[in-house]
Amino acid sequence: MAKSETIPVQIDAEKLCKHTLIITNNLNNFPKKYRFTLVDRILRITFDIHDDICNANNSYDMAQRVFYIENAIASCRKLKFYVRMCNEVLKPKCSIPYWDELISGIEKQLLNWRVSTKKLL
Repeated sequence: MAKSETIPVQIDAEKLCKHTLIITNNLNNFPKKYRFTLVDRILRITFDIHDDICNANNSYDMAQRVFYIENAIASCRKLKFYVRMCNEVLKPKCSIPYWDELISGIEKQLLNWRVSTKKLL
């Protein structure tokens, strides 16, 4: 596979970025008082997931690839926590199950990718 090729988990991460931007931009879901704290953190973690996936995909060094994959997995778990807390405290009027499903799908793909990459080490 060419390193510049977009892989399925990267496409899913792009969907997650778009979905997160749309949800967090709605003041009915996230009032202004959360804009520079919670929302910024959620957006940063979401885009970190995408960046780590891109870095892993472009890395020829398998150990470095595993490093980026593991960072993305950790970011998925952090993001799931924030989404869960938002749902419990803010009760946004958006589809939390769909958001969580996107994150979980990416995490599962990353876990499988890590296993297959570690076999190459």
